[in-house]
Amino acid sequence: MLFGKFSFGNHSQRRFWMAVLSLLLVLLLLIPVSPSEEEKDTGWDSATIATEFDLNDVIALNSTSAIAVGDSGKLYLTEDSGANWSELDSGVVQDLNSIEFNEQAVAV
Repeated sequence: MLFGKFSFGNHSQRRFWMAVLSLLLVLLLLIPVSPSEEEKDTGWDSATIATEFDLNDVIALNSTSAIAVGDSGKLYLTEDSGANWSELDSGVVQDLNSIEFNEQAVAV
């Protein structure tokens, strides 16, 4: 007997249930675990921008240039795929929450 009064039955039934349980275990191990939204591969690498303010949005202008905006009017530009970021003067001190680009102009 197994687990008190519960049993798998005779020898052939035990072999059957052990095979079923083994197959289920193998299937569970083969099922890939879905990454969280933050872990999904977006094709982007993270980059560090030295700032004490929160950054709220970033947009790629082309394959090497991007602009990031943040709290207290912070505006940053990279032209080398994120290796270096330069702070630009946004002219405002209010939080910049989003940025859009339509191939001709940037709107903050």
